[in-house]
Amino acid sequence: MAEHKGLEVMLFPTQAAFRKWLRREGRRSQGIWIKFAKKGSGHASVTYEEAREEALANGWIDGLLNSLDDAWFLRRFTPRRPRSKWSRINREIAEGLIAD
Repeated sequence: MAEHKGLEVMLFPTQAAFRKWLRREGRRSQGIWIKFAKKGSGHASVTYEEAREEALANGWIDGLLNSLDDAWFLRRFTPRRPRSKWSRINREIAEGLIAD
């Protein structure tokens, strides 16, 4: 498996695939970089919005963004730390998930 800045780089083809990984590995992992296909690249991957929703639903948070090449970018996802602050947008998404 590829690594970036000390964390594994993972490609999830769908939101369901990321959800499955979070439920299986989320409590053991210190974090990962998710590889996202850039629009118009011709590649398929979970979208950033889908990944953020799954992360929030499972106690994780998104972070740093890095460009990889013309077709891909990486975004770091890690478990939320106790007492970490919530951004307004993430709070709104989480509240929407709770309401559903």
